[in-house]
Amino acid sequence: MRLVKPGVILAGLNPVCTDAAATAVMGYDPRAARGAAPFRNCDNTLLLAEAHGAGAADLKRIDVRGVPIQQAIYRYA
Repeated sequence: MRLVKPGVILAGLNPVCTDAAATAVMGYDPRAARGAAPFRNCDNTLLLAEAHGAGAADLKRIDVRGVPIQQAIYRYA
């Protein structure tokens, strides 16, 4: 374990969309299938929530304001 300080704050009105953006900022694919990081041992809860209409895990459908995700990436892997 190591302490990290990415220097990024994320906020949003929809928790699924916010978590999808945060997953991408951490260097992971928010649409990854079970077995792929960070969902190696579980179903992708973002996709499950999206399937139930609770939000979007597709970054193309999320309005990101401020710093673009590509500029904010801080890989946790």
